[in-house]
Amino acid sequence: MIARTIVAAMPPTALLRKLAAAELAVPGRYRLGAARPSPKQLAWWQEVLRWVYDRWTQFWNAAFGRVHIGPRGAIAIGDILIAATVLVLVIVGLRLLSDLRIARRDRVRSSEPLEAVADAATLYRSACEAARGGDYAAASRQLFAASVRALDVRGCVQDERSATVGELRRRLRERETPLVAAFDDVARPFVTTVYAERAVDRHDWERARTAYLTIAPETAS
Repeated sequence: MIARTIVAAMPPTALLRKLAAAELAVPGRYRLGAARPSPKQLAWWQEVLRWVYDRWTQFWNAAFGRVHIGPRGAIAIGDILIAATVLVLVIVGLRLLSDLRIARRDRVRSSEPLEAVADAATLYRSACEAARGGDYAAASRQLFAASVRALDVRGCVQDERSATVGELRRRLRERETPLVAAFDDVARPFVTTVYAERAVDRHDWERARTAYLTIAPETAS
């Protein structure tokens, strides 16, 4: 009766604390467990592979959910998919590196000084050699380069790799209008082979060669 009176007189919070302390005081009843280590954070490429694997698993379950493959078969398929994905990523990376090397090489070539470029006479001889071998496409390209080089020496145009045919023609019209028609005849097979990617024949070559001799007759000797 006295114990009940004491318990009733105690505040609820104090009573709970007393009961908890008594319970914890019993030897061997409770043991403190070690805190579980937090999961290790995966690298970004592991996250990508896990995401691909999860998507593949979802697709496989949706497509072949009624077919029993077994855990080993599913793991093998997942490994194959991961290997294929890694291979594709490697191929794409190599292709991007190759494109970057090509772009860098082109920039280096475009920054070469004009003195390193062959003169008009040398380019004209190369064009004639290509024409004798039947390669009129290469001959047309060499002949156009010789024309631009000769016009640059005369101060009619500026030999720049970034300049288009239209820009060269406009500059030539401003400084040496009588040569525009001959320039057009030389540029026509060049544009056909480079931009239109069509073949040119001996007639196109001879017409361009005659026009070149109008532009730079001194380089044909």
